[in-house]
Amino acid sequence: MNKSFSNLDRTIRRRHSREWAVQMLFALDFAPLEGAIDDFFVSFWQQQEDLFVYLSTDKEAALRTFEGEAAKPHRAFAEQIVIGVRQHQAEIDAKIESFLGDWTLQRLGGVDRNVLRVAIYELLFEGDTPPAIIINEAIDIAKYFSTRESGRFVNGVLDRAAKSLERPVHYQADAPDFSQQASQGDDA
Repeated sequence: MNKSFSNLDRTIRRRHSREWAVQMLFALDFAPLEGAIDDFFVSFWQQQEDLFVYLSTDKEAALRTFEGEAAKPHRAFAEQIVIGVRQHQAEIDAKIESFLGDWTLQRLGGVDRNVLRVAIYELLFEGDTPPAIIINEAIDIAKYFSTRESGRFVNGVLDRAAKSLERPVHYQADAPDFSQQASQGDDA
């Protein structure tokens, strides 16, 4: 069955995945996990769904979008980032600290720290997105959830990190085929 997604369905993108991952990691920084990570994800998604629907002018379309096939790979990507950051957190934090100069990771604000964790995770362990896109989105997320100055700070740290990579900062990556993943869900 070939489903065409509405404009509202298309609003769920990888950018949202990164924002959700930052929010989840921020929450886990201040309220360490009690229980299974899957229980945390269920609770987080329920809160996000409630907020998404509350803020929407078309409640039914918002609910379809948040629970729809188009959102599933983006929610899964957010969870993948959180799990990956937690699995590699010592390495990620050490890498970040190596680019901070006289600062320590604990001196950073919680938002900035977790934006950097998400971006460094993607730079080191996810090869499907060009570093320039990861950096640009991290800057935008830092400015959105923190301060304008945070964007400049995050840019400086991630610029140093990108220069240490063994891959080019700008290149054309193969885009994940979300439409195929969504249509596979229709067969279930």
